[in-house]
Amino acid sequence: MIDLGPRGDALGPTPNAWPPLEAAAATPEPIQVPEPMVEPIETTEPGLVMIGDTPLQTPPEAVRTTLSERPSDAAPPAPPPAPPPPPAQQAVTKKTAPKKKAAAAKKEPVAKKTLAPWVDPDNGICPKSHPVKAKLSSGIFQVEGNFAYQRTSPDRCYESADAAASDGLRAAKR
Repeated sequence: MIDLGPRGDALGPTPNAWPPLEAAAATPEPIQVPEPMVEPIETTEPGLVMIGDTPLQTPPEAVRTTLSERPSDAAPPAPPPAPPPPPAQQAVTKKTAPKKKAAAAKKEPVAKKTLAPWVDPDNGICPKSHPVKAKLSSGIFQVEGNFAYQRTSPDRCYESADAAASDGLRAAKR
């Protein structure tokens, strides 16, 4: 029986047919690598590592220098003598009348600096004194830590969320 296409004509070989599958190629056998010939070097000291005939560390017997092993004639060096004190200078003193203390001026209370509730951003960056970013077109403000705080380009910068809310803006939902 002949396969017929959608228009009733016989189907022939297609020009973009896949080539027939070939037999799988055999994988080569793994190469056997001989183990390196390393023999441990016996040492009398535990923890001493030797490479060839040279130890990596200084052997403990070369480090040992206790007071009992020091020669008796080698005394520790004496500290250098202290320099003599400079000659005392005679102080010339004049007797003067004690100074009168000036009358203590009354301190006026320092007026607390009040910040404006909002400021304009400088190149899209709010100053540290006014960290709340507000977008007037949407009526939303962002506080630090919000999802979109970093990418918000503010129209105004408020000193607090309360100041932004009192200006008719609402907080962002996330």
